[in-house]
Amino acid sequence: MIKKFLFISVLIGLPWSLFAQKDDFVSDIDYTSEVYYGLLFHTNGWGVSISKAKYIEDGKRWLFSADLVTMKHPKEEKRLNPYIEGTKKYVFGKLNYFTVFRPSIGRQRVVYSKGDKRGVQVSFNYNVGAPIGFVRPVYLEVYHPSILGRDEGATPSTEVYDPNSHNPDMILGRASYFKGFDKTNIYPGLHGKVGLNFEYSGVENLVRSVETGVAIDVYFKQIPIMAFAHNQRAFFTGYLSFYFGKKQ
Repeated sequence: MIKKFLFISVLIGLPWSLFAQKDDFVSDIDYTSEVYYGLLFHTNGWGVSISKAKYIEDGKRWLFSADLVTMKHPKEEKRLNPYIEGTKKYVFGKLNYFTVFRPSIGRQRVVYSKGDKRGVQVSFNYNVGAPIGFVRPVYLEVYHPSILGRDEGATPSTEVYDPNSHNPDMILGRASYFKGFDKTNIYPGLHGKVGLNFEYSGVENLVRSVETGVAIDVYFKQIPIMAFAHNQRAFFTGYLSFYFGKKQ
């Protein structure tokens, strides 16, 4: 449902906003910038975001942003070991966690001003940047039968997932999410984002907004997230962000 909502919102809102009223701006002469932060939900995960809008003139701003988001593979599916009681859910075949830091620079243009405190200001944004992808291994709790193949003497242990040796009936579940930071690998790439920002705050110096749009991240190598599925270099996502901040 969220994918349909995001793409329908962009398809309907973007053409409308581009042809909306472009004059009658409310002057921000008392302010030079805005800083706002919030939660970001996208079609492959979620994250946090912070942005600074630097005023150029009425309705035009430089936009400096940074996102920290999780990125999942579309084939991820959680499961339980049906042969052992008390196990925890895990994603079978998942080799690595993928987290992305996305610094970017862009422009923001107000295409419809709110006019008064009860209105909604609509802005069109675009950003480009160089994301840094952090890839670290998934650890699992694994059950090793005794030498005689019996439960007596079995030794559960925490191990990096190995699709060549860890059969599904051996896996007890996911180990701590916080293991493996010392084994992180870095994948650089390129990023682009286009969106519509709807600012609705009723207080002059506060920023309250919702933003929706699409983003693309392209890396120089495939990101090894899954063992039994195609791993991609490009991630195209729709997003929905909720921002809170103030004018300065």
